[in-house]
Amino acid sequence: MGRLRLFLFSAVVLGLSVLLLGLGGCGSSSSSVTVPPTPSYTLTATALSPASVAAGSSATSTVTVTPANGYTGNVTLSCSSVTGGTPAPTCMFSPSPAVIAGNGAVTSLLTVTTAGSPAGTYTITVTGSDANKMAPSNGPQMLSLTVVVPSYALGATALSPSQVTAGGTATSTVTVTPA
Repeated sequence: MGRLRLFLFSAVVLGLSVLLLGLGGCGSSSSSVTVPPTPSYTLTATALSPASVAAGSSATSTVTVTPANGYTGNVTLSCSSVTGGTPAPTCMFSPSPAVIAGNGAVTSLLTVTTAGSPAGTYTITVTGSDANKMAPSNGPQMLSLTVVVPSYALGATALSPSQVTAGGTATSTVTVTPA
């Protein structure tokens, strides 16, 4: 048993010595490998303007695609509504896709149309994807839009004069007030 311990101890010391000699042979120079960051892009979107629209109207937002780390490519923009009624508002981007060919950001005008959308508050999710299915590094952008159904109040004054003879006339002022 004593020989086995001595043998194991000697093997550990020998292995450690070889390791230290190997490391010592490296000298004082160090080498490092630099891995370049992955090309990507980000999305930003301004708030929809106007933020509240009558059913059947539209609102707009400017969507900016900003390349990072040398990203180039075509970013297809899309949007969806995760809340609200049916049919949901529809989206159109101009231009689409956003073409990133250099270091500069590219903008696209988003138009959200509410034709047929019932009254309510909608959360519009804007995202992008390229040919490699790469999504924006900062995730989707969330916008809010309120759709209201136009209504009105109707009012009228009493007929004046309140009594007329045959062939006479009476008048009233009718007022339509948007609500």
